[in-house]
Amino acid sequence: MTKHFMALVGGVIGAILFSVAYSVLYTTSIGVIQMDVIIAAHIRSEGTIEFSTDEVDKSASAFNSALTESIQSISAKYNVNLFVSPAIVSDAPDYTSLVIEEIQHRLNENG
Repeated sequence: MTKHFMALVGGVIGAILFSVAYSVLYTTSIGVIQMDVIIAAHIRSEGTIEFSTDEVDKSASAFNSALTESIQSISAKYNVNLFVSPAIVSDAPDYTSLVIEEIQHRLNENG
């Protein structure tokens, strides 16, 4: 289980690093996402399913990929830098629901 959590954390860190790098290269507006809400939504959607160890690995990897790709896609589409909510203390727009919808779409699309 620790390996899966570390994979999830790695995906989150990768998404945050992408957001920071993107903000350095381009002038854009700032938006926030609530990572705890995104992870909780994913856990709720997967929580009642019994997985083997291999299936857990595949599910964690698919979620990490979908999370990263969703953040990148929404950042580009809305020309916004997305930061995790506690990192920004302002009234920046919240893109959490869009990220959750995009993740669900990508996971359903990939089966």
